[in-house]
Parts: sequence; structure tokens; C-alpha cells
Amino acid sequence: MTTCKICDLNDFGDYKFSGRVTNKRQLGQTKTNKPWFSFVVDDGTCDIKISVFQGADKFFPLFNEGDCVRVERATFQSKSESSKKFDKSKSQYEANLKESSIVIKLDAQEVSIKHTAADYQELLTQLKSNSSTDNNTVAADVIFYSTNSVNYKQSADGAEKAWKNVSVDVFDKSGQHLRLTFWERDLLNLKVEDPQNNLDFFKGKVFGITKCVIKSQEKYGESAACTSSSRVFIDQDVVSNFTNGREHVEFTKNPVYQTFMTQQKQAMAGSPQQTTKFGQKGLLGTLKNGDQVRALVHLYIDPNVERATYQGCSKCKKKECLCGVEQRAYYKPSAIMSDSSTTERATLFDTQAELVLGMPANEFTQLDPAQQQKVLTQYRQSEVVLKYVPAQGEQREQSRIQSITDDKQVDWKEWIEHKLNQLGVMEGVAMK
Repeated sequence: MTTCKICDLNDFGDYKFSGRVTNKRQLGQTKTNKPWFSFVVDDGTCDIKISVFQGADKFFPLFNEGDCVRVERATFQSKSESSKKFDKSKSQYEANLKESSIVIKLDAQEVSIKHTAADYQELLTQLKSNSSTDNNTVAADVIFYSTNSVNYKQSADGAEKAWKNVSVDVFDKSGQHLRLTFWERDLLNLKVEDPQNNLDFFKGKVFGITKCVIKSQEKYGESAACTSSSRVFIDQDVVSNFTNGREHVEFTKNPVYQTFMTQQKQAMAGSPQQTTKFGQKGLLGTLKNGDQVRALVHLYIDPNVERATYQGCSKCKKKECLCGVEQRAYYKPSAIMSDSSTTERATLFDTQAELVLGMPANEFTQLDPAQQQKVLTQYRQSEVVLKYVPAQGEQREQSRIQSITDDKQVDWKEWIEHKLNQLGVMEGVAMK
């Protein structure tokens, strides 16, 4: 019997291989009431899904998710098209255990599992090539560097399904940024019990993540998240668990990395709201196809009281739905933004309008019409991140507000420095 890496398996020959069980399905029943389960084994080079229909009762108690095992005398076959829809393991083969198969639980020291982090630029290229097939996700083992920009979010009080997450601004060695989100399951695995008060845990780290899902969305750009079978390694653990981990950790000593982190930390200290800001500072008139810009604008809200709010489902926010739950008021007014370059129109959604108007929609609807109009027509100066979305099919071109900051939270010092820098650049050009 040949000892083999999972990446070298094929559908002929007799092999034994070792790895870590990254996912194990609970014992279930087939249509004929026979027990079965499946599990995924990863040895760092690749992972493979193994189904157990023969002797499931015998094999199931032998190991748990997270254990290291050696598998012998399994059968292999190429994945069918239907299998590929449910089997997301990297191997082109699927495996089955038979009565004579052997599964042995091993000590972690007996198995050397090292992953190889993919090149993020290659993943982006793959995402772009997949866009024509509506497949805007790709899964891979990755290594990212976290900045000091970290956000905590949680569900509203009384929500039907409670949730919380931590979003971290991360980048790769080329400086390409994206948002990495850790959900409650991931926070428990990282042993971060009170994430809201432990955000420093995520700052300035090297994260190595197996089976990380990278997603590309027109509205939000690139983002990353863990899966149920992901494992997260931090700093020196990245060296121990990735073949190219050392070079990534050594990069933190690079002057380029250290300069960037110092500048970013200084920017954060001078601007508390920087954690929610994305996009390069500029003018509305510089918006191009698919671009986004962070601009300081005069903001005017459509004073039409009737169009400022609507009644929608408290669960899905739709005007008409079948959820059967109580309705409540939501904001959805139209806003006009202008600066020295141009004027743009966009819709303010509920949370954005609540921030600008200073009250929730339910409270706004309790005011008399004269007071409502007074609230809407107040002059405002705000900082917005705006994205231009080109026309697609029947959908007209439009500008979308990615984020908004009211005038009380705008970092005026930062904007004055930006304007002075711009004037300095223009003056230098004129002198030439």
C-alpha cells in the first residue's frame, strides 16, 4: 500500500493518507433508513471529501472534527457534475469507505500539515474571469496583514436572529486592501469572548486562514470570510502552518510595511471616524465608472414629507411581503449632494438618513408635517463615500452612498490639510 499526499491521489491503486478532519457531518439516514455520514480530510496540500455508507456505525465514533487521522483502503472516483455542486473540496476525486477500510486516529505530532498561501493577485484575476459565469467567489488558503481599522457590529435588540461580527481592514504584500469579517463562530474559535471590548486583538496581526472565501461584489468590492471548516492562524503560528508563512511574517520587518502601519496608526489617532472611511478623498466630479470617492459635500434632502419614509416589514424591510410580522417606518429620502465640481443625486437609506436627521424613522413620523419639513430642509455639510454604478440592462446609471458622516463627526483638520496639499500641488504645477 502506497503512502500518498492527497494532491497525488488518483482513481486507481491502493493508498493510505493522513490529515486533519476539517469537517464532519452528523450521522444521518439514507432513504432506505441506513446510517451514513461524510467527513473532509486536509493534509495541507489538498483536501478530499470521504463518504461512509458501509459500516457508518462502526466508523463514526472513531474520531471527531479537528482530529488527525490516517485513512487506508478507501475507494476513489472522479467527481460527477452533480457531486461538484455539494462537494467543495479541492481534490478532483471523491472517496468512499468500505467495510474493510481502516481509519486510525493519530496524535497531532504524527502528522505534518503545512498549507501554501495563494497569491491574492492571482485570486483576483480568477474572480474577474469567473464574473461572466455569475460565480463571484473563490476559496483558498491565504495570508493577510491587518491594519488598525477594525469595526464591531451586532444585531439590533430583540432581533429574531441575533448575530455579531468584527470586520478588519486587511491587505496583502502588494498593498491590495479588502474587508475580512469574523463572525460569531470564528470569534469563539479565536477565543475572543468580548469582541466589542477587545478590538485591539485584531490590529497589526498576520492572519493565515485556510479555506477562506473571497467574494467580489459590485457594491462592496472584495471581501473575505471564514467557512465552517476554516482554521485561523496568527503571527508565529502562520510560520508553523504555512510553507510560505515565514516569508510573510518576515515582511512585517520590511520598511515599507512598517512605514505604512505607522502612517495608518497616526491617521487613526487624528481621526476617530477613520475606522468607517473608505475611498480616496476627492471631488464628486472625479467619479468614474465603478470608482468611489470620499468627498466633503453640501447635502440637501428632498423636502417632500410623503416620500421621506415608507412602511415596511420589520424583518425584511419590504413594503409587501409574506413574513407576517409587524410593519414599521423606514427612511428612504432622495438627497442632492454638491461640491465645487458637480452635483449628484442619491438615495439615503434608513440607517444613513437616521444618522443625518438625528432621529429614527418611527420618531420622525410622530412629528406634525410642519416639523417634519423643517427637519428635512435643514442645511447640512457632510462627508460621503460615493460610488458610481453604470447603467446595466434596464437599470439606469446611478450614484450610491457607501457611507456618510454628519458634520459633527467630520474631521475638519484632516480636510483642511487635504485642501492645502491640493493647493500646494496646483501651485507647483503653475510654477512649472
